[in-house]
Amino acid sequence: MRLLISVALVFFALPNNPVELVKVLTREVQHVQDEKKVTAIIEEAVDVKSLASMALGDLKRKARAGEVKEYHRLFHTLFVQSSVRKILGKKSDHTRIYPAVKTNNTSATVKAVIYYRGEKVEVIYFLHKKNKLWKIYYMEVDGTRITENFHSQFSRIIERDGFTGLLKKLRNKVNKLRHHK
Repeated sequence: MRLLISVALVFFALPNNPVELVKVLTREVQHVQDEKKVTAIIEEAVDVKSLASMALGDLKRKARAGEVKEYHRLFHTLFVQSSVRKILGKKSDHTRIYPAVKTNNTSATVKAVIYYRGEKVEVIYFLHKKNKLWKIYYMEVDGTRITENFHSQFSRIIERDGFTGLLKKLRNKVNKLRHHK
């Protein structure tokens, strides 16, 4: 899988600048129709492991040995596949990217307003430098913090069905996405 991503990136190199990275994700990727290329872009641009960790938060304590590792694998697959579907399924009318608000040399915030069929969606991307490259590790969509949204959903599931219930639900969602290609 890593080789496939590397090969795909030869055709679509990601910039090492937070604003340009967001531009690629919100504008240029709109013109890419190849699922493998879009997947490669998301894999390289988003720190999915950080997103997964933030979404799980303190619920990690309720997991048994090995369950957190499976959770990360399932979250990664689900996040990337559903993002690819959204990107390939919705083409924006236009996008406005605002200059980055850098808090220091290792973190930045970039705001984008995406217009789709007359609707305006505000997305705030939080980026950090990881291995000398900018990566998105957190997002807000129209004021909703996606990791908090995931966390509250996961909390309800774990409360009702335990951590194994969460894993079962994530497995089902991954399988559903794979079978509806």
